[in-house]
Amino acid sequence: MKQIPILLLCAALAFAACKDKPDGPNLNYDRSALAANVADNLVLPAYDTLLLRLDSLEQQAGAFNQSPDSIHLLQVRQGLRNAWESWSRSSAFEFGPGADRALRQTVNTFPADVNQINQNILAGTYDLNAAVNIDARGFPALDYLLNGSAGSTSDIVTAFGTAPDAGARRAYLSALSADLIGNLGAARNAWTTYAAGFKALTGTDAGSATSMFLNQLNYDLEVLKNGRIGIPLGKTTLGQPVPANVEVRYGGYSAALAKIQLRALRELYLGQSVSGVDGYGLLEALDAIEAQYNGAALSIAIRDQFDLAVNALDAVPDPLDQTVVNAPATVDAAYVQIQRLIVLTKTDMASNLGILITYNDNDGD
Repeated sequence: MKQIPILLLCAALAFAACKDKPDGPNLNYDRSALAANVADNLVLPAYDTLLLRLDSLEQQAGAFNQSPDSIHLLQVRQGLRNAWESWSRSSAFEFGPGADRALRQTVNTFPADVNQINQNILAGTYDLNAAVNIDARGFPALDYLLNGSAGSTSDIVTAFGTAPDAGARRAYLSALSADLIGNLGAARNAWTTYAAGFKALTGTDAGSATSMFLNQLNYDLEVLKNGRIGIPLGKTTLGQPVPANVEVRYGGYSAALAKIQLRALRELYLGQSVSGVDGYGLLEALDAIEAQYNGAALSIAIRDQFDLAVNALDAVPDPLDQTVVNAPATVDAAYVQIQRLIVLTKTDMASNLGILITYNDNDGD
């Protein structure tokens, strides 16, 4: 009988210990500051820069259509690359207005469907919003028109200048550049009114600003690893490279865009904008809750893994379609480092910040 009080005491202490134990992750980080930085310093300036470059691209396309020569062709090719680089810095913003316009799909579905593009030019009439044209529009379609639709530079000038279908080809070039500005401009304009509501979504549920931002940052990493690197490398084809599936098949700067994208994702994680503002980012959020990884700060582990991935990807030369065939081990080394990064951001970071990953990549990471 004397054991009963002792048992009751133990039970009471156990109950108290359970009661003091946190029910979930420490959510004491400044989600309001994070949302404000994302909207004001990350999304809007990136879109503004992108639209400026798209305006230049449209003007250069118009000048080339007016005077199809090698000088104007080189100018519009550079305009395409400049705008594509800005898109690579903005592709993670597929939430809110970006999601409403399905920008990844409408702007950068690759590889381009060459047969569909040529059919559209031949027909002279087309609806770029039709499902059949999803991979006959956007940056990859412009890449084909300006870099791959004929053999040499002089051949492409002829195709736009004196070939029988030159007028239809020029019209398609104009339609593609206008389509890019229409979709991205609509998303940017919508952010003017959407930003205030976004900054008020300070929870951790699936509809919160933190959740949308973190999910899309992770998803963009998945697109980089799988679409831009893994598929051309042969990760979905039993190790057999698929060089035709690189992002910039004809222009030859797929690896360069991948490097820009990865650096941009690192800056988003740090809360740094394209204009140089260093605000409250996911790193600061992790530090605020003292998140740990292997006995050290999780925030630093992720930052360091970003650096390892950037360095590995920097070693991958263009053109990527040749590198995946001739030096696949170099590409695979970058793939592995990005995969390790995704484990940290998708699992460790998300769970520590109390965010549920809501997309399904069917990738097994």
